[in-house]
Amino acid sequence: MNAGAILISGIFNGSRLLEVPFYQRAYVWKEEQWDRFLEDMEFITNTNRQYFLGSIILKNGETPSMADIFSDRKIIIDGQQRLTTLMIFFKVYCLKRNDHILFDRTFKLRDDSLSLIHGKNDASAFQQVMRQEQAEIIPNTVPESQVISAYNYFVKYLNPEKLNINIINQKIQFVYIELDENEDEQQVFDTINSLGVRLTTSELLKNYFFQRNNVDDYETSWVSIFENDDETRLYWEQELETGRLKRSLIDIFFDAFFQIFIQSKQYNVVSEDKIVYSRVDHLSKSYQDFINKYCDGNKDVVLSLLPTYAKCFAKAFKPEICNMALTASAGIERMNVIIFGLNNTTLIPYILYLEHNVEDINERNKMYGMLESYIMRRMVVHASTKNYNNLFTSLILNNVCDSETLKMRLSKGKDATTYMPSDDELLNGFRKSKLVNLQTKGILYFIESGIRSARSSTVILGFNNYSLEHLMPKKWRNNWTPCATEELERNRDSKLLTLGNLAIITQSLNSSIRDSNWATKKAGRNDRNPGLKDCASGLITLQGALQKEEWNEFEIDARAEWLYQQAKTLWDYDMVSEITQEVIEEDEEVQESNISVTSQQQKMTDEMIMICYEYGKRFFAGENAGTLADKIVYEVGMKRSSAIMYLYAVCAMLEGVVYKRAINTKAIKRYFDMILAEYGRVGLEKAIRATREHVKFRRSCGHMVDSIEMLCDEYQMRI
Repeated sequence: MNAGAILISGIFNGSRLLEVPFYQRAYVWKEEQWDRFLEDMEFITNTNRQYFLGSIILKNGETPSMADIFSDRKIIIDGQQRLTTLMIFFKVYCLKRNDHILFDRTFKLRDDSLSLIHGKNDASAFQQVMRQEQAEIIPNTVPESQVISAYNYFVKYLNPEKLNINIINQKIQFVYIELDENEDEQQVFDTINSLGVRLTTSELLKNYFFQRNNVDDYETSWVSIFENDDETRLYWEQELETGRLKRSLIDIFFDAFFQIFIQSKQYNVVSEDKIVYSRVDHLSKSYQDFINKYCDGNKDVVLSLLPTYAKCFAKAFKPEICNMALTASAGIERMNVIIFGLNNTTLIPYILYLEHNVEDINERNKMYGMLESYIMRRMVVHASTKNYNNLFTSLILNNVCDSETLKMRLSKGKDATTYMPSDDELLNGFRKSKLVNLQTKGILYFIESGIRSARSSTVILGFNNYSLEHLMPKKWRNNWTPCATEELERNRDSKLLTLGNLAIITQSLNSSIRDSNWATKKAGRNDRNPGLKDCASGLITLQGALQKEEWNEFEIDARAEWLYQQAKTLWDYDMVSEITQEVIEEDEEVQESNISVTSQQQKMTDEMIMICYEYGKRFFAGENAGTLADKIVYEVGMKRSSAIMYLYAVCAMLEGVVYKRAINTKAIKRYFDMILAEYGRVGLEKAIRATREHVKFRRSCGHMVDSIEMLCDEYQMRI
């Protein structure tokens, strides 16, 4: 066995062929791992620091023949996922940079063949990705390949401007282990991946802060806080899932406590250090570096505040609340379920900051209500959480400790990672969003707990006591009334995973009940096989549905509308006032400019009109309006508020429902033409109907809309 550190250039050296065993498992990394990988590459670029990317275990393969163009053949025992991801990442980077030579020089042999070949499961998809000439999304056939999904992910999110490939090549290190033919690779693999106990951040910090000469400080600042009795130790030692990692509560505290320090303007921590300090994998070393660089080596700067913040943390953060009945009032209890039940642990530093610095509990609760509104609205519309860490630490940096400032900060975000969804977007989310089970369960649970009366005859259980159930089952074709056409079938299928068709219940239904017809699903078969009425007794979010004689896509839409109305009231807090005002101002600008067609055409170009139509179709198909609006802004320089108006107008035309914000007459005419060409007479009738409703609404507001009405009449005559 040979072992040692190695760079990328040492693994891919131009004369070595790497082989994934033919029957080895498929490539399985998902977005969670790709997110981290991309973040790590940007981290390396920003910090220029050595970065350990794990171990690579290779075993000698067949000896190359004289005819082979490689001189070394290795079988990959461990490291397939990392090496595959690395090559896909480099492929997309080089495509976006139009630098094919860089990729070929690093990852190909002399005859232009790849220096890594996959086994049975991924060979075809890997070759397809490696043959790409442009950084464009490629179709992912059924069954989907994670290799293609990884490629599409990097095409979508990799920004070459944020990466320095030379630094990455020089700073990434692997532990390289080479086995010969006679060594037992299974034993080596199992030993490396299973033995040993990880040293925690808190243990490392304890050894750093306290030595033999300050035992009294240790008793006062550590033992009395973290190890006072068995109950205290059990609290701090409990392990929780936090994103990609499983961490103890004490380590989570030290991370949150440290973020408060490094965001303080008192210490003026430079941005390069903040990037390093924000990572949890070297937290103990970051504490030491911070104290040496920004506190003149004085550990008491941190230790003096440690007990106070730790007590605030223990009082505020209680993961067990996820097992208890939840109050309807905004406050720390509901925040605990958002954090620990719905995996939003990036909130913890800011919540700890508020618990320590905002004395007025009513003001704190008002702020917690705003944070709940912000997070839950974004969850409904399936908005990204990628920037939450930066957002919440920026609130600490700017000392946001009152509700008015928090409202201003949360409502001013304009891009996909920070914006506050409007009521229209919230409604669209309830109608169309297809979320993971945990998010759906959380949305329904928070609505249920927020709207039920304190005098209710039944109590709500803890978040962890509920499971998710489809009212219309995925296998509805077995026992439910069939649809008349394939189009209606597709429409029904599209609604199965939306919020209107999902419910929280206290126990999972027996499989024999789950796919039964609606009457049986409600009533159950017998005491041993209860139905929804028994499993969901007293739940307000299900009462209306259980009174229905039949359940179909029309009832799903109606329930989505009802859930939206509850959510809009519950998650209001006047959070969208600034965004709404911006849209109103833009709307007035458009209406005013309708007087001068020439003026409006200068503002709304043909390119803008066309791209809004294309993205409007994607919004109609279920994609997020905010994300699409950001793409329009990026591609054609349109105002985000205008982009949102046009997206909603196109979607409304395709659905045949009213749109209230003004778009110019030229655009409406263009959309009528394109909808007629693409969707036929039925599609145009819907567009005309939506626009006539728009005319009624605009006229009721006192606006002149005669030209739009005449346009509707003209196109009505055509059909």
